[in-house]
Amino acid sequence: MKPTPIIFSMLVLMLSCGEQHNDRQQPHTADQPVPATVASVPDSIQDTLLIEGMPEAVTLSLYRSPENWPLQFRTYLPPEMEAETISSGEGGAIQFSFYMARILFFTFPEGTNRSRAQKTAYTALGSASVDPCDNEWEWQWGCYYSGNNPKQVSRILMGEKEGRYFYFLIQYPAEYGDGFGPRYQLLLDKWEWGKR
Repeated sequence: MKPTPIIFSMLVLMLSCGEQHNDRQQPHTADQPVPATVASVPDSIQDTLLIEGMPEAVTLSLYRSPENWPLQFRTYLPPEMEAETISSGEGGAIQFSFYMARILFFTFPEGTNRSRAQKTAYTALGSASVDPCDNEWEWQWGCYYSGNNPKQVSRILMGEKEGRYFYFLIQYPAEYGDGFGPRYQLLLDKWEWGKR
């Protein structure tokens, strides 16, 4: 039985209305651009730091990686923490500082292998005596403490993302432990890869 022109026209109209409705209902996928209202993130957020075991309400400030950075990310900085970009032929680094404490995020050049990245990270740690520590984040494949100086805490977290190696070098005076430890932990907990 052949459809009559009226039935055929009604079918086309129903299908086209259904397609328009479906377009409005489909969620965004990774290949589709995300509307600005979804992509925007607040410049600051409220959170809590545990300083010497006591909760302290703080305002965190948004930090976005430089546009040309090989591994895009964003995070939030605790109060009084500053960021500075440093580049060299060996790779690029962003240093997050809090008075005499720092966390250095170093990204190796493309093509650096894991063995070379590990040797360079050990050198950056500046210690012949290292002790392993637990991995805490999904990107992490190595963690080491320096045992050289009891007055200085030095820890290195080695990681890989999108086939590129990097490390976080964390250094601070031992007396900063109760204040800086929660700050760098919060900075890394808020870290989101691939987003600016």
